[in-house]
Amino acid sequence: MTEPPVPPKALSVDQRAQAHARFMVIRPALEDGVSQAQVARTHSIPPSTVHRWVKRYREKGIAGLADAERSDKGTSRRLPPDAITLVEGLALQAPPRSVAAIHRQVRAIAREQGWNPPSYARVRQIIQNFIPSMAAAGLASGRRQLIGMLIPSFSWPLIPELMRGVADVLEDTSYELVLYSIKDTDREQDHSEVINRVLATQLTAGVLAVFPGTASPELTRLYKQGFPVVIVDDQRVQTTPSVGVDNLTGAYTAVRHLIQLGHRRIAHIAGPAAYRASHERHEGYRKALLEAGITPDPELALEGDFMPPSGRACASKLLSMPVEKRPTAIFAATDQMAYGVIAAAEECGLSIPRDIALVGFDDDSPSIHVHPSLTTVHQPYYKMGEQGLKLLLTLLDASRGNAGITRSASKAVEETQPTRILLATNLVVRASCGADFQIPVSTDIKEKKIKNR
Repeated sequence: MTEPPVPPKALSVDQRAQAHARFMVIRPALEDGVSQAQVARTHSIPPSTVHRWVKRYREKGIAGLADAERSDKGTSRRLPPDAITLVEGLALQAPPRSVAAIHRQVRAIAREQGWNPPSYARVRQIIQNFIPSMAAAGLASGRRQLIGMLIPSFSWPLIPELMRGVADVLEDTSYELVLYSIKDTDREQDHSEVINRVLATQLTAGVLAVFPGTASPELTRLYKQGFPVVIVDDQRVQTTPSVGVDNLTGAYTAVRHLIQLGHRRIAHIAGPAAYRASHERHEGYRKALLEAGITPDPELALEGDFMPPSGRACASKLLSMPVEKRPTAIFAATDQMAYGVIAAAEECGLSIPRDIALVGFDDDSPSIHVHPSLTTVHQPYYKMGEQGLKLLLTLLDASRGNAGITRSASKAVEETQPTRILLATNLVVRASCGADFQIPVSTDIKEKKIKNR
């Protein structure tokens, strides 16, 4: 196929250049049998845009690929001649912003100057036409546009709420988010290859890693080399900037509540010993008992794996004890294990909370719907995502202007104490503990420094 001639009547120099640029984008779809979806992925533009350009080319030839001066979509209004230039200029300003933020600024300027503003769709189209390939624009300007986010399995209950916090912050930036998920079955494997894929485009500005497990050492290495990394994790000791929750205080509050209800024999189903969160919640459990003058009984502390079957197995052992040794309350280190406790109690013919009180930890979505509804320690998943991305954006602002990872940047990172944001938990009192009152708990955010280890 040869390039059709441009009708001499129609196109200006700028329109001719625009039409030619668009033709070169869609040419593989026209001549080489490449799918339109693949073309869209290659140039980081919407598939609907590729489809529209192909259709216009087939109907009108190459002249159809140029935008004529036209009314704003859905209205009879014409944009002032300098409106497109204004949008393009705003799109290039630092720090990067979202289309929504640019559209709001254009509307404000239009109101001030007394002209009709373009719609959101028109602003987005101008930006897409101005920067048809985000990757090309990023490489040309040296500005990285992607934030890589490493998450555990999408099946984890915390992911939707945490992602909502990330998305609400991301909305006011022009960064794009790229998600990488690690299967539960692969969590103990070496994930250096996953990290390499996150960085492969050379456009990744920083990494936000959620419960990265064995990928933590690789992320720490990147951070010490000067690359912006934030970890959302309460499972391992971190030496990179991180966001976590106050597990010890949360567990202490839960067990203290049970003690205030009159319980003395309180069992604890802990998480795996390999995780920091398990130790902190067990420490909070012991602290509450010792503070009340209760000597912790080793027979009442069992280890699960965070999931319902292990909670069920541990509870079956506890509930099969002689009545005089059997606990009157159980504190499970996760809601998932608490669900297993409910099943085990039913199998043993025991009633929660009449025969045994139960408190979990996490406040997963199903906890309010199980029977009885579960008293639990609420983890602020939304704030974890929100604060994690805000912290990463702070690191990106600090590193903006650096051409790359330098020796001096690496040395500066090593000499700086990484920020650790510690979020407060709160106890949500429901039916399973046998209480009919709420206790107020602070939701303040604590921020402190931790030393490199």
